[in-house]
Amino acid sequence: MLNAIYSAADNQDGSGSSTSSGSAAGSCGGSGGGGNFFNSGLRYNFCGGGCHASPPATFSVITPQQQCNTQLSVSSQSAPATSTHVKILKTGFCLACQDKYFGGVPGVACKKVERKSRRSFVTRSCNKMSHSSTNSVRSNQFSRNCKSVSPGSYSCNALNVDFSSYTATHQWTKMLECAEFVGAKRSKHTVVAYKDAMYVFGGDNGKTMLNDLIRFGVKDKSWGRACATGTPPAPRYHHSAVVYGNSMFIFGGYTGDIHSNSNLTNKNDLFEYEFQRAMWVEWKFLGKMPVPRSAHGAAVYDNKMWIYAGYDGNARLNDMWTLNLTGENHQWEEVEQKGERPPTCCNFPVAVARDCMYVFSGQSGMQITNSLFEFNFKTKTWRRIGNEHVLRGVASQPPARRYGHTMVHHDRFLYVFGGSADSTLPNDLHCYDLDSQVWSIIQPEANSDVPSGRVFHASAVISDAMYIFGGTVDNSVRRGDTYRFQFSSYPKCTLREDFGKFFNDKQFCDIQFIVGPEEIKIMSHIAFVAARSKYLRTKILAARDARHQQMEKVFGSGCVEVRTCSPGANHEPLLEVRLPNANPEAFEIILNYIYTDRIDLKEPYTKNIIILITDIYQLAGLFLMPRLAHGCIQYLDFKINKQNVLEALYNADRKKIQIVKDHCMQFIIKEENFTDVVMSNEFSDLDKPLLVEIIRRRLNP
Repeated sequence: MLNAIYSAADNQDGSGSSTSSGSAAGSCGGSGGGGNFFNSGLRYNFCGGGCHASPPATFSVITPQQQCNTQLSVSSQSAPATSTHVKILKTGFCLACQDKYFGGVPGVACKKVERKSRRSFVTRSCNKMSHSSTNSVRSNQFSRNCKSVSPGSYSCNALNVDFSSYTATHQWTKMLECAEFVGAKRSKHTVVAYKDAMYVFGGDNGKTMLNDLIRFGVKDKSWGRACATGTPPAPRYHHSAVVYGNSMFIFGGYTGDIHSNSNLTNKNDLFEYEFQRAMWVEWKFLGKMPVPRSAHGAAVYDNKMWIYAGYDGNARLNDMWTLNLTGENHQWEEVEQKGERPPTCCNFPVAVARDCMYVFSGQSGMQITNSLFEFNFKTKTWRRIGNEHVLRGVASQPPARRYGHTMVHHDRFLYVFGGSADSTLPNDLHCYDLDSQVWSIIQPEANSDVPSGRVFHASAVISDAMYIFGGTVDNSVRRGDTYRFQFSSYPKCTLREDFGKFFNDKQFCDIQFIVGPEEIKIMSHIAFVAARSKYLRTKILAARDARHQQMEKVFGSGCVEVRTCSPGANHEPLLEVRLPNANPEAFEIILNYIYTDRIDLKEPYTKNIIILITDIYQLAGLFLMPRLAHGCIQYLDFKINKQNVLEALYNADRKKIQIVKDHCMQFIIKEENFTDVVMSNEFSDLDKPLLVEIIRRRLNP
């Protein structure tokens, strides 16, 4: 009847196996064995005949009791391809091969199912059909008898085709909540991923600290208590947990009785949980160790555990320690950090990607920031990468500063969720692209179960999805819910990089800019430049007309074919456009922006960054590129500080860039900046008119 191939997506966990849910009415009391066949979202009942059963409501569950004569070899996902009869339960009795009626329609006796693969199989009619119009019966039967039994599921007679197990990209799905008898609702706990399961340890339930270990299996979608022998860590929260090999390592945290407020202390102990032996082992150390701490960050890289920052009970920290997890020498070593490290902080997440550890925001007192910091494990050097976004697109805004959030790495992205952001609990999901170095907000699918905003939750990545568990919501309520977010893994768009290579390689150039009083020659492509700047397009057209007129004077009217090509033997020179007042360095950066829509400030440019950005802003205004000009102003807002504000002020005044000058003035006259700026050595070197203007702005802001 249904001569078609049916394919269904895998389950949400991506495992390829199907799970039973719901119930099915009726039972098979036949004399023999039978069976059922599950393949992804498609569920079939197989029957050997000679039995009586009541009609099923749905086929969400087919129990082992519904069995008939035929022994099936397709009940296992790994079984070889085989054929068997499919008997469809209808009108209260089970059809056998010799039957000639199906719901009053003669000749529809059975189907043969040939197993093709894990994802698809073929149903074919037996050669016992008495109808000649097979196609007509097939189409009419499917259209009239097919009905929706649940969102994404369709039932045709007793055949249930379920597509609801497919998970769309960027979709939130609420999973099974952890029951109280398995594990308490909690926050300030840790979550790690090991194989196809998520392990949760510790935290607090609002009354007491916890030290239980519970497990969520992503394939069977069920919670349970993890087996454990040995002495577990004392109840604690704000500890750290990482996975290395077949073990989970728990370090530090806050212990004691929070109900009676007694014996509260930070710890610096280290426990190992061996997954395969289900055993807790405490590591003992001699010599120098990290100070006891909580709310710190931990990571694994190069067979070592890395501990960073946290809170020691008196002050926030920003030190770093490492421990070798292999071999015989297990000794803590303090890491000498270089570069621009984050401020002392706690309650922040870390993520490891591409030989680096990333830290975003956290509790830092008055120094709290929404900058993203990168620590290179190989060079042991920090760098802040949180404010260059304004030169990569105005829409690229980082998340607001926050603490108690989570951050995970998948593919080329970092994902930030939740936390407390200036007394609010946002539930938007932010994404940072490590390649393009831009932030974006992920828009979830319309039918998503988006989790509520929360703080001190925990998350882990398993396969191609992120799982979030627990946390504290409004009014300090602990949660025990679990959510799954389906990642996307689209191939990276290389359009900007390809255009950038086109500019850097200087292939097929048809124009040459003569820039600055030094007449620096910079080659480019007319099509790119003309499309991005009206001013430069006008200059190009004028230069082309001038060259055409010049060629006509030399060779005569009507005898000139103007060609644009690369310079060389027997070729005419490139079209030339002169920009005598432009800064060559700034102009080349703008050309790169024209091709890639972003500005990359390389290392040689960092010394005089304020002057360079001012020159770029001036040219952006001249070239009628308002988006770039706006980005320059935002970037200056980030970069101007007490050390460089006077240099920026002098440069803006000299070039008559009023908007930059006003911004510098506003920075100088602020109460927290004025004294330090006026007492600096550079202040006395300013021109007298500028000194007078600063004093007057201060007295009459």
